[in-house]
Amino acid sequence: MTDRTPLRIEELKLDPGDRFALTVDAGGMPSWWPNLYCSVVLRTDGLGFSTMHARMSAICLFHNLCAEKGIDVDARIDSLDLFTAEELAALRDELRVSLRDSSRNAANSGEGAVKNEHWKNRLFSVCDYIVWRADPVIDRMSLRDERLPEARRRLAALPGKLIGRIRTRRNNVKEGMDEEAQKAFLDAITPGHPTNPFKKRNQVRNYALWMLYWDAGLRRSEALVLAGRNLHLVGNDPYVFVPRVQDDRDDARAQEPRTKTLAHRATLSRETADILSDYMIYDRPTYPGAKKSKYVFLSQKGKPLGISAVADMYERLRSLVAGLPDDFSTHMLRRTHKDRMGDAAEETGMSPETEQQVVNAESGWTPQSKTGFGYQRRRLRKAGNRLGVRMMENTKRMRGNG
Repeated sequence: MTDRTPLRIEELKLDPGDRFALTVDAGGMPSWWPNLYCSVVLRTDGLGFSTMHARMSAICLFHNLCAEKGIDVDARIDSLDLFTAEELAALRDELRVSLRDSSRNAANSGEGAVKNEHWKNRLFSVCDYIVWRADPVIDRMSLRDERLPEARRRLAALPGKLIGRIRTRRNNVKEGMDEEAQKAFLDAITPGHPTNPFKKRNQVRNYALWMLYWDAGLRRSEALVLAGRNLHLVGNDPYVFVPRVQDDRDDARAQEPRTKTLAHRATLSRETADILSDYMIYDRPTYPGAKKSKYVFLSQKGKPLGISAVADMYERLRSLVAGLPDDFSTHMLRRTHKDRMGDAAEETGMSPETEQQVVNAESGWTPQSKTGFGYQRRRLRKAGNRLGVRMMENTKRMRGNG
């Protein structure tokens, strides 16, 4: 039986704390095929909720667009007629439309359309879903069935026709902050400093949070999932342990922070460890519900600090602190942190191989990961500039000797 469209996604929180992207129809009833696909394919792949939600949203959009065009998805897959070239072309274009702007004309003109990477992910999600549904139908066909070769051909051709070739660009020019921006940032997060834009009530908490991003290079969500037991602030080797968190049964935040990296320890300077220690001992207990919460950072209402609150903090710094880049973000702080690690490694005479291993371990990346090079563009560019100057000096010497 065909579901009544429009289909939509609702968040379902399961007993172990897992979150599930539940597809429901216009009457609020669960939709069989999308939910089965989400259960046996996406959940078993261990995808985070946000990724699961994005992929299922694309599948809902596909079903809704087919309903608008009078295409019976179930019938097409059961018969293996699938879709005509014209239908695939139309679906391909309309899957590019931003859900925030449903105007087809706007999408065709380039306005109201999602970026190529998002578009490609949508198309891949829909294609994978169609192939998953069609494979069992083909498997049930007799080898003597004359329709089998054509059905296999159509299914094999589907990715090329639906996804096609879409160019996606990676931003290879973003860098960490220069020295002036770093000083402006450090001044602005210091409690009591004239450029600090935050309320006095939250300056100590914010300072501890910002120093984790600055000194440990944590991702935005990594700092928000930290519990008191993850802080190791005494002794000569202070650090924070960043757990691998995908679904936390104790986390009631609407947008639950999740970690992308492996569980890892991130080294802290003695200064940052003291800042965190003072916050935990003297400032955090003044927040409502502090004794009952396991999380390190709390809101003014005593709830775990949320992603949106931290996003607002970044926006506040960007708009009110002179000297900070317009695109100041968590990733810019991480790039700056990796530049600083590389500079320190060079100053101590650490080999490039050891430096890579240390950076990967401190960042939660696999031992063989090359990700760190993409975070050190500013440092590598400066090194290239130094080489260029030295080469020019060598050229001048050669001409002088001639």
